[in-house]
Amino acid sequence: MIIDPGTDAAHCVAYGPGLEPAFDTVDKLSFTIEARDKNDKPINQGGDDFQVDIQGPDGPIPAKVVDNKDGTYGVTYKPQGPGPHDIAVTLDDVPIKGSTFHVDIKPGAWARTTFIDHHTFMIQTRDLRDKNLREGGQPVAVAITGPRGPVNVNLTDNRDGTYTAVYTIKDKGEYKINVTVDGTSVKGSPFIQTVG
Repeated sequence: MIIDPGTDAAHCVAYGPGLEPAFDTVDKLSFTIEARDKNDKPINQGGDDFQVDIQGPDGPIPAKVVDNKDGTYGVTYKPQGPGPHDIAVTLDDVPIKGSTFHVDIKPGAWARTTFIDHHTFMIQTRDLRDKNLREGGQPVAVAITGPRGPVNVNLTDNRDGTYTAVYTIKDKGEYKINVTVDGTSVKGSPFIQTVG
């Protein structure tokens, strides 16, 4: 008669993206617990009562543990903010191998609060024969008018026939952008940029 050695907490392992650094904007993080016996051999059936305790920067975080019935257990949780998250996995109050796991959760970008801070475009000056100019010093100007009036523009002469315009707009609405050389609008100017 062969006696099954049973699950040994000290030999059980956990792995997966939920134990690696992540951003707090993810919907949920997950990792897998793999049950093993004292000989480090995987257990091929479920039934173990693994406990997962997650402590975030502001206290405990709920974790869902699902017995996959094959010796593995899926764990999911939702980070509650940036900062260190300590994940303790135990079986009968004995920590598994590597527990407690320390997971660094960083602030992630959130689309609803992220905005385009600077807009940039480049102007290429050309001569009467439609050839690119290779030096600066031309009377290039950029004027932008938005819903609240004129917009500040930083225009840089790159000294190679090109000019870089950088500007910031945060209000919704239409912006009229006019690029001129010696007071005359360039090809395609003025044009409208709509924000919002």
